[in-house]
Amino acid sequence: MADPMYFTPSEVVLLNGEHFAPSASVFNKYEVLASGQGVNANKLAVAVWSAALLANEQYGLIRLTPSVNSTLFGLVKTPTLLVEPTSVQPGWPAGTLEAELLGVASRLQITRQNNLHMIVYSWLGSDYGAPYQMVLKEIEQGLGKRGLMVEEQAKALGLFKYKKLVLPDSSLPLIAQQPFAPVQQMLQQCEQFRPDVWKTMQKNIDKAISQRTEQSDSD
Repeated sequence: MADPMYFTPSEVVLLNGEHFAPSASVFNKYEVLASGQGVNANKLAVAVWSAALLANEQYGLIRLTPSVNSTLFGLVKTPTLLVEPTSVQPGWPAGTLEAELLGVASRLQITRQNNLHMIVYSWLGSDYGAPYQMVLKEIEQGLGKRGLMVEEQAKALGLFKYKKLVLPDSSLPLIAQQPFAPVQQMLQQCEQFRPDVWKTMQKNIDKAISQRTEQSDSD
């Protein structure tokens, strides 16, 4: 009997973040929703994207092909991966990173810009003060659209009211029922058996997110 799939692989990484990213204390911390543990937001954001990409490949929805990205009129060439959607119809829920990745790749394929770096960069849409945190918040928003997270009011410094997404009690047993080991294994197998693809994937995702860092007026 197959394990239940309430969450996509990228969501599994987010909800079990302590198993996919090193711990963090104060700076650059993301608090894992289910466990409350603080993990490195940058590492978790890259892991989330890696899981979404490899899951699409695993289900035959995309092909990953090593390529080269040229900049500065071809003077600078860096390894990348072409992300080529196949004719297989996706079954991912709307609003998930897996589904949105496919949409961006299909759109960029028209202009032959469907390399991994450009896909991640385009998906983020604009610059942010904390782009890695924004990646994780976007995954939360997708969970919220399916009712797997709910909005509640909170206070910052006990004064300023704001709204945040939290896990309802009804989602906690679903997280416990869906094992994270298959996603962990998928990532580990790519790292072990396709090291070149893995290294290129990590560098492209990390660089694209980093380049979405908002620049201050003094820069």
